[in-house]
Amino acid sequence: MVTKPHGESQAAPALGQAVLRGSFWMLVNTVVTRGVSLLATIVLGRLLDDHAWGIYGLAMSAATIVGTLRDGGVRQLLIQRPAEYESLIGPVFWLATAFNVACGAALGLAGPLVARATGEPQVAALLWVIAASLPLGTPGVILQARLAMQLRFKAVGLVQCSSGVVRFGGAMALASAGVGPMSFVLPLIACALLEWAMAWWLVREGPWARKAEVGRWRGMLAGTLWIMLGSLGIALLNWGSSLAVKPFVPTEVVGAYFFAFQIVVQVGILLSSNLNAVLFPALARLVNEPDRLAAAAARALRQVMLLAAPMSVGLAVTFPALEQLFFAGKKSNSVLAVLIQGATYAFAVMLAVPLSVQQARGRFRSWAIGLVSTAGAGLAAAATGAWLHGTPEGIAAWSGGATAVTGLGYALVVLKRIGVPRRVSVASSIPAWVGSLVCGALAWSLDTHLAAAPIPMQAMPLPASWQAPMSQALRCVLVGACFAVSYAVLARVFLRAHVQEAVAVLPARLRPLVEGVMRTRTIAP
Repeated sequence: MVTKPHGESQAAPALGQAVLRGSFWMLVNTVVTRGVSLLATIVLGRLLDDHAWGIYGLAMSAATIVGTLRDGGVRQLLIQRPAEYESLIGPVFWLATAFNVACGAALGLAGPLVARATGEPQVAALLWVIAASLPLGTPGVILQARLAMQLRFKAVGLVQCSSGVVRFGGAMALASAGVGPMSFVLPLIACALLEWAMAWWLVREGPWARKAEVGRWRGMLAGTLWIMLGSLGIALLNWGSSLAVKPFVPTEVVGAYFFAFQIVVQVGILLSSNLNAVLFPALARLVNEPDRLAAAAARALRQVMLLAAPMSVGLAVTFPALEQLFFAGKKSNSVLAVLIQGATYAFAVMLAVPLSVQQARGRFRSWAIGLVSTAGAGLAAAATGAWLHGTPEGIAAWSGGATAVTGLGYALVVLKRIGVPRRVSVASSIPAWVGSLVCGALAWSLDTHLAAAPIPMQAMPLPASWQAPMSQALRCVLVGACFAVSYAVLARVFLRAHVQEAVAVLPARLRPLVEGVMRTRTIAP
């Protein structure tokens, strides 16, 4: 039996509330960022063709390989050891800076080589801009780690939200000005400087004023090598597929698949990054309380799937109408890929839970090996799909299937090791996903009917040029409403306990309204 330190009983509820409120504020702030990101994807999808998207995808895939060394992995080390902050902050900052300068230099030198290997000269210029942004981003990253350690998630969300608005707003402005593929990366410089300034203003600390203590770097690196390897796994999961499929398909197919993935990945960026930012530092405080750690992990798994499954499937089934509304058929070759990826992407989001558990426990070796193995399986599947089919949907089918299998398997193994039975993990994840697929099939059936028999708009007092877009907009609303209502009913009936837990995250003023709509009561965390 673990004996709680004095005051632990009072601290536990406070920590639980901090996690829940942190999750909420991170979600609210990131909704703004993802909204701007989705708008940017639409605008850039209209302004830039599949070839330009393919160039961006290739550049980001190459950048992830060098980016594995970014920060030297010491950011996670800093968060995982909150009691040692004062002694670690100086060497952590300067070690991260040294690594980021080295990464930038390596990426800059690699630019011409990658351009020659892919046959796309523009890739080099994109890599040079990304390289310049790496060292500039160091202060912002380290200072945000300090905010996370203090459980100031609202402040972290504010910084990330502001950076996202600058990045995606800048990309849209540059693309409109005819800058081309460079529009994707030029705003990264401004984002790095903005995050530095905002994080400093919120923390009011200057880690660059601390001593570097170079003599401690070797010992710190011994604890971060696995972190860097794990970072490679994360990067390859998110960005590596473009280089994996390029040997088998033209750049245009790479661009079509990459565009489809960018549509679906909005859900992952909205949820998983915020979950990791909240769960990692919070769970790190529970490592000496196995029962609470297991309960918190199981609860997080339920909440992730309750949100991720309907969000990814719902986005997928409404995309055919969205494509017609915003792109008028220009991105039709990405539609099937979005549908397939959306059906399985919730399992990629779910990885945030076991990953946060491993990081909190300091099990970076297992974390890294698991991530690289998962990423390797996904890349091999994507390459197989490209080789066998040569189409965006073929790539999506193979990579999506691999994501579902490896994501669920990873969660089962990791959570079992902290005392969560496999049956509990399955019961926490599968029902929401299956329910989302059922509701998605219903909405897709409606969309198929509406696509075959478009809604007549002639009777409405609209200009002729507006009738087709309004018809597609109404199609999107009807399909989305069909999915949302059917999922709400299904969740209320079959996932009642999950919904009750989710309502507990909401602010006190909003909670009664949601309880009334869903006709349920809150389960205290």
